[in-house]
Parts: sequence; structure tokens; C-alpha cells
Amino acid sequence: MSLFYFTTRRHIIPFLAAVIFALASGLTFPLLAIILGRIFNELTNFGAHSIATAQLMDAISVNCIFLFALGLSIWFIQSAYLSLWIAFGELQVKRARDELFKELLAKETKWFDLTTDGVTALLPRIQSHMRDFQLAVSQPLGSVFQGMVASLTGLILALYISWSLTLISLATVPVCAVVISVISMKIQPEIKAQRQELDRASKFSSNAVYSIDIVKVMNGQALEIENYMSAIRAAARHYLKQVRFTAIEIGSIHMLTFGMFVQGFWYGAYLVSVGKLNPGQVLTTFWACLQATQSIENIIPQLLVLEKGRAAATALKDILGHVHPIDGSTGLMSENKTPRFCDGDIKFDNAYVDSSEVTFAYPFQPDRLVLNRCSFFFPAGNITFVVGRSGSGKSTLGNLLLRFYAPASGEILIDGVPIHSLDINWIRNNITLVQQQSPLFNESIIRNIAFGAQDPVCVRLDDIVGCVSFAHLKETVQSMPNGLDTVVGLGGDRLSGGQRQRVALARSRLRDTPILIMDESTSALDYYTRIAIMDSLRKWRKGKTTVIITHDLSQIDEQDFVYVVDNGRVSCQGYKTGLDSQHQPIIIPSPKRARIKSSGVGDITSGPVSCPKAFELSTPANEPRLFSQ
Repeated sequence: MSLFYFTTRRHIIPFLAAVIFALASGLTFPLLAIILGRIFNELTNFGAHSIATAQLMDAISVNCIFLFALGLSIWFIQSAYLSLWIAFGELQVKRARDELFKELLAKETKWFDLTTDGVTALLPRIQSHMRDFQLAVSQPLGSVFQGMVASLTGLILALYISWSLTLISLATVPVCAVVISVISMKIQPEIKAQRQELDRASKFSSNAVYSIDIVKVMNGQALEIENYMSAIRAAARHYLKQVRFTAIEIGSIHMLTFGMFVQGFWYGAYLVSVGKLNPGQVLTTFWACLQATQSIENIIPQLLVLEKGRAAATALKDILGHVHPIDGSTGLMSENKTPRFCDGDIKFDNAYVDSSEVTFAYPFQPDRLVLNRCSFFFPAGNITFVVGRSGSGKSTLGNLLLRFYAPASGEILIDGVPIHSLDINWIRNNITLVQQQSPLFNESIIRNIAFGAQDPVCVRLDDIVGCVSFAHLKETVQSMPNGLDTVVGLGGDRLSGGQRQRVALARSRLRDTPILIMDESTSALDYYTRIAIMDSLRKWRKGKTTVIITHDLSQIDEQDFVYVVDNGRVSCQGYKTGLDSQHQPIIIPSPKRARIKSSGVGDITSGPVSCPKAFELSTPANEPRLFSQ
């Protein structure tokens, strides 16, 4: 029933209509056998001088009229039959596309991380499944219904006229059934193996095209072509095996079908000679048997298509059926709370795990802790910095706050409410994450910026212009041939890294959420542009919660609070003016900021936090350092 997984009540009427016309199409074959039998019987009687020429012409004329009417009926029925089955297939694949698109957008980030062969191979694989599924539920499925009806009705007609001649003619059918079952078992593994190799080829081609710059820089065209061709050759080998098995199957059935002529005509001649049947009845019986076997023969190639379609539908169903009833690995059910306001207090704590703070590991590296018992507090209305080396775990904070992932232990609170109990849409409507890569859509600059609005369709041009000025994009836009209507290309590849980051900053300015997380979002900008944007950012975010994740210390003012993250742990924290001291223990001046739970101790309102002497961040020569030498 996998082929009908995407069928809804709206599809029942076109499906039933398609089935009815398929049945009607199948019924035309035995009717043709009856008419041809009558014509042959009249010709035989005329040859035996049993009827006159006038009687022959009258009988042939009447049967020719019937034959003409049957031809017109077949033309109409076949047209409707094919149209309805194609329409049914389009309805099925349309719903499959819609459901899959919705499901892919709703998938957790963890699911994409664990996807076989990566996301770049996922979409080509889905498209391939869609093609196989669409082909299977269209004309091939209708052909199976038609063939079954034609075979069944032909068999009934043949048995009705002469059961003995029918059994003799169909004596080879059991042998055909054995051949089909044996060869089908050989074909199925080859179909699966071919699909796996084609998926591998899709992964190579997608990765090569998506990263074409790297391929050319590394001069890796020959390697990528060889990888792709090796997968294609492997798929071809499995396909050739399918073809060979199918050829053996069809050839064997043809041979056994033609064997019907031998025993059928021999026994039919005997029945005519003893007077049990007339020649017309023999022809009708034999023709009905032939139609029955040929219908089965026509079904066999369609079964391969249906099997591929069934496998594709199962794969698509598996994607849709992957649900996450609980929030991450913590096992907490989401309560879907939607607070009326978002003040912006954010706290990483160990509220319900007494022995540890927030701990997290990515699903594709479950043994490597990215955050290890970390506690943070980002107060509402303030700008807080998180600094550290690359790979220290600081960028993971944004992923956890947006609930892309759930911590393995510990708890995250927003305005005092555990994040796992908040509605996911509420969280993402109140938090904006600006990432270092600054991904853009293959649209115009104005549409990329407008996407940050609550209603991207209804955005005032003045608001867009204001955001462009905020991100210091005005000169860049004016230098482009189409201005704001310039298309940025796939992922924004027609823009430089700094231009992409400024478009992303303009988009976040238009979005203007209570909480903003900037993850190395100015790293590609030159020093002076970075300073200018930071000045604009401080004016804009005054009184709003802002978390800036960076390794650029020039952005940090003396009064800014800083967390230093190293190897997944908070190595030290405090105001920058304190961290710039000569490696002395740092007294956290704000009791609210220093409220860190520890096992069996309670709340610490103040205390020393020492920084490792060896920990040092690299900065440009003309920019300030976090620690003095």
C-alpha cells in the first residue's frame, strides 16, 4: 500500500474514474475476440458452401459495424484511461512534494546532521524518488489494472466457450509463473543496489557543483569525474543485471506463449473434426487465451516500474514518518508556552540537573563535548560578549538558544522560563541569529533584507533604505547595475563575504527582535567598517539583549561583560576592564551576573574567577588585547 500513502479523500473520485476506465479498457479485448470469431466463422461457412455470397456480405457488414463501433469505443476509453491515470499520478506527486517540503522545513537540525551522504545529496535523491513514484502511480499502475481485467475476462470467455481447449492452450502458464517468481527474486536486490549507487553518484555531482570553486582551486576535476563515473559504472552494472534478468524473463514467457499455438491449434482442429466446436469458436477461444497471456506478459515490465515506485514511496514515507515527540535528548515534553512579552534575560543553568551545568555534544560527534558544564547569564537590555578560539564551543550557544538542538544536561531559561517549555515559534520570533556565513537566498538584495520582516510581502521601502544605511551598504548597492533589485546568486555567491554579512545585518535590523545573537557576523569586514557598524549596533541595541560571539577584541568596550570560552568551558568571565588586569583573580562586581549554581553549595553572589595564563587570543597589532603582556 506504499503507492497509496499520499492518497487523500480528494483523490478518490479521480482514482475511481481511472480504475473504471481501466476496467472498461480491459473489457474491450474479449469483445474483440468475439467479433473476430464471428467473422472467421462466417468466412469458414462460406468456404464450406454453407451460406451464399449475399448472406456472407450481410453478416460481415454487421460485424464490421460492430468492429467500427468497438474501435471508436476503444479510442475514447483509452484516451480517458490514460488521461485519468496521468492526472492521478500528478495529484499524488503534488501532495508528496507539498508534504515533503513542509516536513523538511519542520525537521530538526539533528535530522539533517545525521542524513546519509549529507544534505547536498538529499534533494537529488528525493527528486529521483519523486520521478519513480510519479511514473509508478501513473500509466503503469493503470496498465496493471487493465491487464488484470483483460486477462481475467479473456480467461472467463475462453472457459465458457470450451474449458478443455482453454486448459490445453494455457498448459504453459504454470511454468511461466515459476519463471517469473524465480527471476523476480533476482531482480529486487539489483534494483536496491542500483538505487544506492545512483544516490552515491548524486552526492558526488552535487558536492562538486556546489563547491565548484574549491574543485577548481584544488584542480580536482579529474578526481571528481572519476568518483562520479565509478558510481555510474557500478549503477550500470546493476542495471545491466536487471536487464538481463528481465530479458530472460520476457524471452521465456514469449517462448512459452508461442507454444500455445502448437497445442492450441492441434487440439482445436481435433475438436472441429469431431464436431464439438466450430472454427469460429476455436478462434474465439484461442484468441481469448492469447489475450489473457499477452495481458499478463504486458504486466510484467510494469511490475518492475511499480516495484521501483513502491521503494521510492517507502523512502519518501520514511522521511515523512520521522517525528520527534520529545525535545532533544533531555526527554522533556514541550509545553508550548507563549509569553506575552520577551524581556531578554537568558540563563544557562543547572536548574534540574544537580551535578552539572549545560552540557552538549553534536549528534554526529556524540563523544566530543562541545560545551562541558557551562553556565552563562545574559541580562536583559545589555550587550554581552562571548570570546574564544575557533572550535572552543562559543558558536554552539546560538544553536541552543534557537533550539536547533537540546542540551544533554542542564537547563536554559529565557525570562525565567525553561526554553524546552516555550513554543518553538515564539522563540524564533523573539531571537535573531546572525551567523558568520550569512546565508542568502538566490533573490534580489531587497527581498533578502525584506525576509527579516514579520510580513516580507508588505515592507516599506523607507524601512529597507534605513536598514541599508545601518549596514553601510548604500555605496555597495549604488554601484550595482540593478541596485536593490540585484540578484545575489545561489547562497549570495555574487557578493563578497563582507557584503553578504552586511546584507544579513540589514536583515536583522529590519527584524529587530528583543534578543540578537551575532556569531562572528562582522568577521569579513575591514577594521573601520567593523567599528562603524559596531557604533551603529550599540545605538540600535541600547536597552535590548544582545550576545556578540567573536574573537575580535576591538569590538569590546571597557564596560562590556565578557565570557571567555576555551575547550567547551568558561575559563573566565567579567568586565573587560577587570580582564585586562595583570592576570589577578577577577572579582565579579555584579551579583546578578555571578549567580552560578554549584552542586551542594547554592548561589554564589561574588567570588574570584581566574583566567589561565596560557590562554591568549590573537588580535591585530593595532587592536587592543584582552590580556596585557
